[in-house]
Amino acid sequence: MNNASLLTVLFADISKSSRLYELLGNHAAQSIIGIALNQLTEITKTHHGTVIKTIGDEIMATFPTPDAAVESAKAMQSSIKDIKIRDCPEFTGITIRVGLHHGSVIAEQGDVFGDAVNLAARIAAYAKPGQILTTQTTIESLSKRYQTPVRHMDRITAKNISGEFDVYEIVWEKLDLTLMVDREKLLNKQNAWLELISGNKTIIIDLEKPRVSVGRKDYNDIVIDCGWVSRTHAYIEYRRGAFFIQDKSSNGTYIYPTDSNSCQLKMDEHRLTGIGFIIFGRESTPESIKEAVYYAVKTDSDPKTP
Repeated sequence: MNNASLLTVLFADISKSSRLYELLGNHAAQSIIGIALNQLTEITKTHHGTVIKTIGDEIMATFPTPDAAVESAKAMQSSIKDIKIRDCPEFTGITIRVGLHHGSVIAEQGDVFGDAVNLAARIAAYAKPGQILTTQTTIESLSKRYQTPVRHMDRITAKNISGEFDVYEIVWEKLDLTLMVDREKLLNKQNAWLELISGNKTIIIDLEKPRVSVGRKDYNDIVIDCGWVSRTHAYIEYRRGAFFIQDKSSNGTYIYPTDSNSCQLKMDEHRLTGIGFIIFGRESTPESIKEAVYYAVKTDSDPKTP
């Protein structure tokens, strides 16, 4: 019989594990990923969590309370940086992305199912290396003793779940708090912005609107209604004085700057500078260029589009 429980579901994913295989070779990469997963497992147990399963380079766990899950996530991020490999200067260490959500799950034969699982997985996929992301529900469920600094990131959607939900970053390093303040000072001082042009629509990304989404569905800021474009394909954001595009799609994102070589992104991010255009979901062709989004990084010396 299915057994419904109120738990906090956590996913922790080793970032860019394919790069580890390129740098270290199959045997060494598999070994260090195993060490990392074992470390995450021990931290989970220390915080009274249960490891449900490991999926490749990812761990899925449940916790009886959001307090335990958040403290475990912080310990995971803090300790994972200590994993090192000698005699490989290109290896700068392992990073993980963590997503968690508190809600009702159905336990069955050692596994858990339900919307809480889907949300936690979606949030983990949205996170950047070194981040801990969660939902408003989770934050509101934390006890006063475990209240933690957070910042609102975005509103996103999840597969098979209707509507949008807010995503928050849990600030787990003291350095992060300093960066939050320094970022505001830097952006105000620099006064730079990014202009995006899609068809007849112009969007400005700046301190007032630091992030936009691009995708096939009409809840995105820029809608490209093509079959090769994902529902939410990519995000373009203003972060720490620079502009970045972050691909979240299955078909990738193609960037064509005027002053450097083109590049392809797939579940990765890239800094935008100068001017150029972006095509979502396929390479530049006479047909796909019609759906291109043009970009230009501008500063005080440039006139701002109304």
